[in-house]
Amino acid sequence: MPIFIFIFSYFILPHNSSAAQQEFTGKDFSGAYACKGENSRIGTYEVTTNLVLDSTISQGDVGIYRVTVENSGLNILSGQAITVGKRLGVTLKLLGAKAMTSTGNAIIKSTDGSVSYSMNYIESDDTSNVLGNEECVLKVSTQKSDKINSADTKSVQPVDKNKPQ
Repeated sequence: MPIFIFIFSYFILPHNSSAAQQEFTGKDFSGAYACKGENSRIGTYEVTTNLVLDSTISQGDVGIYRVTVENSGLNILSGQAITVGKRLGVTLKLLGAKAMTSTGNAIIKSTDGSVSYSMNYIESDDTSNVLGNEECVLKVSTQKSDKINSADTKSVQPVDKNKPQ
């Protein structure tokens, strides 16, 4: 009889197996960011960083993003980011054969309709750690978009300062 009561109460009586997810109330920073950076491994470089909000798991003021980093339209790094208010944390993995990860943090600035961030990061592989920094400016907002390019991968190439941009 006790098993019957348990089964009856589980399927008939209201129960809450998990707390309801809060709606995302933070600012959506989704978009394509033009980034200029420098580190001792490759020197100066330019890339495009794409942030896409994952609204299925973002909640309250915590935003969870899918991230890709592109050079010449080809994905070279992929990972995830988290925002809490205007604080940004990112972890990325190099796409391809070499095992390399990158972890960074930044404060996002919004002024006069412009969104930007300055990031400090560390890249680690099997043999070394490299510190770097990037300055990124939002060039195209893609709020509420679910699209990320899934092109082939290619290494970041240093920017030739003598070549016209």
